[in-house]
Amino acid sequence: IPLELRTQLQRSLIRSHAAGSGAEVEREVVRALMLLRLSTLATGRTGVRPEVVRAYAGLLTEGLTPVVYEYGSLGCSGDLAPLAHCALALL
Repeated sequence: IPLELRTQLQRSLIRSHAAGSGAEVEREVVRALMLLRLSTLATGRTGVRPEVVRAYAGLLTEGLTPVVYEYGSLGCSGDLAPLAHCALALL
């Protein structure tokens, strides 16, 4: 992927994976999901920049909670769509 297209690719991947449907997940559950993701990212072994960790912490601190839908993920972990919806809020 050419350097000048990498940012666009990353944004497109997040948007394409944020394909949830159904009822909205309860705010407390979404915030717990975000806290768990933050905990993982903060280990320093995930390859993300510190800005991403600070952005997740900022959303939680400010009480901003993305809309995440009940259905949408397939696969072994089942968290791709919910995490993509959270990442959209960071964009």
